[in-house]
Amino acid sequence: MRNSIRQLFRPAFLLLFFGVSSLSLITGSFAVAAHETHHQKQASFEAGPRGIVQVSWPVENVSRVVSAGYPDSFGLSAFLNRVSPTPVTRQSRQCLRTSFLGLDVDDAFAFDVDEDIHLDILLDNDDGGQLFYSYDANGVAEPIRSLDHAAETGQTQSWYRLTLPRARFANRGMDGTDIAFVAAGAFAVDYIDMPSAFTICDIKISRSNTTQSPQQFGELAVQITGANPALRIGIYDASGRAALPGPMAVPVQFYERSRRQIQFHTFLAADNPQPWPVNNHYFFYIAGKYQDRLPVRKYTLVASKGPEYRMQVTNFTVRAGATTKLDLTLKPWANMPSKGWYTGDVHIHIPRSSAAANKNALAFLAAEGLHVSNLLQLTNPAQSHFGQYAYGDAGRAADGNHTIVPGSEGPRTAHRGHTIALDIETPITDDDQYFLYHTFFEAYRKQGATTGYAHVGSGEFHDEIGLALDVPYDLVDFVEIMQNGSLRTGVWYDFLNMGFRLSAAAGSDFPYFDQPGSVRTLAHINGPFSPDAWFSALKKGHSFATTAPMLEFTVEGQGMGGTVDVTNTPELNVTGRAIINPDFGALDELSVVYCGDVIAAASAADNRLDLNIAAKIAGKVGWVALVARGPGQVAAHSTPVYLTDSAGNSWCPNKAKAQAEKTISQLDAFLDAPIIVNNELEYWELDGLEAQFDAQKPALTKHVSVVKAYYRRMISLLDEALPNSKPPSVSLHQLQRQ
Repeated sequence: MRNSIRQLFRPAFLLLFFGVSSLSLITGSFAVAAHETHHQKQASFEAGPRGIVQVSWPVENVSRVVSAGYPDSFGLSAFLNRVSPTPVTRQSRQCLRTSFLGLDVDDAFAFDVDEDIHLDILLDNDDGGQLFYSYDANGVAEPIRSLDHAAETGQTQSWYRLTLPRARFANRGMDGTDIAFVAAGAFAVDYIDMPSAFTICDIKISRSNTTQSPQQFGELAVQITGANPALRIGIYDASGRAALPGPMAVPVQFYERSRRQIQFHTFLAADNPQPWPVNNHYFFYIAGKYQDRLPVRKYTLVASKGPEYRMQVTNFTVRAGATTKLDLTLKPWANMPSKGWYTGDVHIHIPRSSAAANKNALAFLAAEGLHVSNLLQLTNPAQSHFGQYAYGDAGRAADGNHTIVPGSEGPRTAHRGHTIALDIETPITDDDQYFLYHTFFEAYRKQGATTGYAHVGSGEFHDEIGLALDVPYDLVDFVEIMQNGSLRTGVWYDFLNMGFRLSAAAGSDFPYFDQPGSVRTLAHINGPFSPDAWFSALKKGHSFATTAPMLEFTVEGQGMGGTVDVTNTPELNVTGRAIINPDFGALDELSVVYCGDVIAAASAADNRLDLNIAAKIAGKVGWVALVARGPGQVAAHSTPVYLTDSAGNSWCPNKAKAQAEKTISQLDAFLDAPIIVNNELEYWELDGLEAQFDAQKPALTKHVSVVKAYYRRMISLLDEALPNSKPPSVSLHQLQRQ
C-alpha cells in the first residue's frame, strides 16, 4: 500500500521545464488540457509568487494548515489541474478537498525531534487514486512516499495509518510547514488520469517519544581564509542528521520567507542529484567565520564554493564544554578569471526592498562563486514579484568581483514564452501590449539591456513561438539552454540551423529550482572584469553554459561566438578541450557538433577529468560547437563558431528550409490556440488573461503575418542559393533589417 520513493518519474513541477506535457505544446502543436482547464476560485490567495493560502480547518496538534497556488515542499509540488482548498461536508464531517496540503505541526507538540511519527488520516472515497506525502525528516531532504487510496466496497470513508521514519519537524517546508500531501493527478504526468484532488476529513498525529535529547554540548568555531571567505557548508552527525544553522549563518530570502537552510531538489534530478559527498542535501551559507553550540558527538563538515574550487570534507568531534576550532581554506581548482572567464547566473529571483539586503545577498551569491548575479523581478500581466529597490547603476551592488545586477523576467506567459532582460535601467509595464513581446524588447534595447528567453527547449512555455516572433528582428541575444542540471538544445539548434546567432546561457531560476550557480554561464572578457564587460561578452557569444565542465574551443583560431568565412576554405582545423573538478564528476565524451549533428568525438570509457579533441572538418556553411558530457548532470555547451558564406550567412542549407516551413506552421497554430489560464504559474492572479489576449490579438495577428512573410522570404533565398550552391543575392542579416 505504501512505497518509499526517492526518485519519482516526472513530477508536475518538472513538466514546467523538462519536456512531456499533456497540457500544452507538444512537438510544436498546441493542445488543450485533458481534464480541468480552469482553476478553482474557492481559496483566497495571499500576495506573493506562490500564493500561500491559510486554510481554516482545525487539526489537533497542528498550528497551521496551508496550501498554495504554486506549492513546493519536501519534493512535492502541484501544477497539473490544480484544485484550490475547498471546505466540504461529507458524512456529517467537515472535510477539505484540495490538490495540495501542508501541515505546520505545533512546535509544543514536536519540534526538532528524531523519531517515528504516526499519522492516521481519514480520506473520503469520492476521490480515489494515489496520494503522495513527504515531510521534514532527519538524514534526507525529500523522503517522498505514496499511499494507494482505493475505496473498499460499501465504505464512503477510510482510515489509513502513515509512518514517518525519523521525522524532525523543524519547520523547513513551504511557509514553515512540516508535512505535505499532494494528489497524484496534480503531481506527476505518469498519473495524469488519476484525480488531481483528494478529500481529507480527519488527521491524528501521534509520537513514538523515542527522541534522545542531548545532555552535553560544546562549541564549534570555524574560520575561513581567502579572498572572499563566503562558503556553502553542511554539518552532519554520524546518523546523517544535519545541524540546524545558528544565528551566524547567512539568511537567504527564499520566496516569501527568510531562511538559513535550504536543500538540493534531488527529486527533480532523477537519479543524478547535484554532487555532494553526503546523502543529506540540506546546507547553509557562512561568511568569514561561524560559531555555534552543538551536541557532543562526531560530525562531518562539507564546504563548497562552486565547481572552480575543490570541496573540503572535514571530520571533527565536539567535546563537552570545549571549543573545537576549524580553519577552512578552499583551494582553487581552476583559475578561470586568469584566462579571462567569469561566471554568471542569468536567472535568479531574490527580492531586495532596500540596499540593506545587499550584504546577505552578496555573501550568499559569492559563496557559490558567481561574479555576475542577475536578480530578476518577475512579472505576469497582472502583478510583479521579487522586486528590486532600484534598477540601473543605483540597483547594483558589489563585493570585489562579485556583483549583483537587477533585471526582469517578463513579459512571460505560458502561451508564448518567458523573456529575460538583463541590466535594465527601469522595468517596463504595458498591460495593453503584454503579448506583443517585441515592444518590450525594443524598449529594453534602448536601455542598453541584454535580452533573451528563459527555459528554452523545456517543452512547456512555447519559447519556440516567442523566438520565432522576436529573433528575426535581432531582438534576442541569448537563450537559456541549461537549467536544473539539464542541457536542452533542440529549439536552440532549430534557430541556429536557420542562420540566427544566439548565445548559450544557463540560469538556476532560484528559488523555483536549485541554488544560484547550480548551472552557470561563463563569459570571456578581454581585459579587466566589470559587469558591463561581462554583458558585452555574452551578447557577442563569447560564452558557454555548464554544470561544472570548463571548455576551450576554437575553429581556425576563432573562439566561441566567432566567425569563419568558408568561401575559399575547404577544410577547417577544430580544437577543443574540457576539464572538470573531480569533486563535481567526470567526463566521458567531448563532441564537435555541426548543424546539430556530431561530426567528431573523443570518448573515455574510464571517466576522465580532461578530454581533448583536434579534428579537421569540411569548410561548409553552418555552425559548429563543442559539447562535453559525463555521468549524471555533467554537461557543458559552447556558443557556436559561425561558418559563413561570402554574404555572411551561417544557416545550414540542408535543414534551414524545412525548419522555416515548420516555424510558419507553428505560428498558424499559435494564433488559433486558446489561452489556458491554469497553465500560468500565478494562475490565481490572472482572471482577465483571456480578455487581455483577445483585445491584443488583432495587433498580434498583424505581427505574426509580418514575421511569416519574413520566413517565406528566407525560404525563397534558400531556394535561390541551393540549386547553384552559391550565396543568395541578399544575406540573412540584410533580410533582418528589411
